[in-house]
Amino acid sequence: MDHIFIFFIGVLIILGIVSVTASILKRQRTSGFDPLILDKFSSEIKGWWGLFVFVAFAWYLSAGFVIFLFGCMSFWAMREFITLIPTRQADHRALFLLFFFCIPLQYLFVWLNLYPVYSVLIPSFIFLLIPMIIAMFGDTKYYLTRITQISVSLLICVYSLSFAPAILTLPELTSPEKAGLLLFFLVTAQLSEIFPFLTKHFFSNPHPIAPAINTAKTWEGLFMTLLGTTFVGGLMSFITPFPAWIAGGIACFVALMGFGGTLTLSAIKRDRGVRDYGTLVVGHGGILDRIDSICFAAPVFFHLTRMFLYFASEKFTSAYPAWAEVLGG
Repeated sequence: MDHIFIFFIGVLIILGIVSVTASILKRQRTSGFDPLILDKFSSEIKGWWGLFVFVAFAWYLSAGFVIFLFGCMSFWAMREFITLIPTRQADHRALFLLFFFCIPLQYLFVWLNLYPVYSVLIPSFIFLLIPMIIAMFGDTKYYLTRITQISVSLLICVYSLSFAPAILTLPELTSPEKAGLLLFFLVTAQLSEIFPFLTKHFFSNPHPIAPAINTAKTWEGLFMTLLGTTFVGGLMSFITPFPAWIAGGIACFVALMGFGGTLTLSAIKRDRGVRDYGTLVVGHGGILDRIDSICFAAPVFFHLTRMFLYFASEKFTSAYPAWAEVLGG
């Protein structure tokens, strides 16, 4: 669709301008900007470029390649997570199966568009298989803690994240529409990190939600995130199948989950006594630090989109004409 392509090009142009501007400001020592803020902003820009590469692949290449890239991302994100938690010899067999069988299978089923399978594989089967395998080796030291930590890593890094590329498998939409939806999701998820960052530097005395975890996550930041993302989501509705009011509402939910995802992963880092998850992304702490908001928001966005497409289908609107008028408005 032409309007989605134009919007995509516009976003890339804006990213290019912002990147050049940030680079110039960093080189000018008398720019008046805090160097730490510029470094943080530059790292955010690099992350945005990486995320939009996925959309470019979704647009010009096959959805299968994008799903493969997300699968690799899940693999490395879970690897970062596992390095933070203490494991024992009895856990290694289970981890081997998760890394080399469970993750490929999850993304294979996404690629095959087998929603009844990939939506239940991990929570209904793998979560039960993990404690069984570990128990078979008879090591009960910190048993409950170990299986819980491994299950949480699988939930966040693999199961939840896999719903992001699953957007590209929705059968009701054309390929450009799917790429537009993925772009809409990535932008709104990233806004949940941008608005708190801006709020922290525009409000003189913001009130942290959990100061022991992340001082950047404030009540003012949350309010501005929900308000700003709802507004931007409504403006971006033309690249989605949603009416403006629904696009704004879904963007608000995505921002809320993204905000919560960042806070949750920060709590895990504090619990493990580390600052960042790794050094896989140049200029940033690690891949988990870049995709924490996406991991938490992806299943919410995917299922809200699926519900909308069902309620907007001819089968449903013909049975409830009043609802069709609401969607049309």
